[in-house]
Amino acid sequence: MNFRIGFSSVLWMIIGVLFLRCTGSSNNKLKTVIISNFPISNLKLSDFSKSVELIPLETHPEGLIMEIVDLQISEGLIFILDLNSRLLAFNRKGEFVSRIGTDGEGPGEYKYVRSFAVDSTSRRIFLATNRGLLIFFKRI
Repeated sequence: MNFRIGFSSVLWMIIGVLFLRCTGSSNNKLKTVIISNFPISNLKLSDFSKSVELIPLETHPEGLIMEIVDLQISEGLIFILDLNSRLLAFNRKGEFVSRIGTDGEGPGEYKYVRSFAVDSTSRRIFLATNRGLLIFFKRI
């Protein structure tokens, strides 16, 4: 007995099985939370925090921010990662202190920062960049 199945026959069988699996009824019941009665227009920042402090940032040629992506406060310094992948440091008065690292592809340079972390204990700043993890020692 010579049994021979062609490639196209096998392909059509697989497609048929997949089609039958996808058309079955699903027993997944997603829970829905209705928030239409939640007074979003009446929310204030003070509803989420005990105190709110406004710190106007200095407009400095090296410290202009396009859009804030991430922000951390450590030892009286405000570190801001902006949309242009620059990590900037400001003091608590909002005065520009410095930029951490520079653009480029050499040692200690970066093009894109994905995220950052500041370790107050070791005084290190960790940048997750396109080149990997860069570590800067905070001398500010």
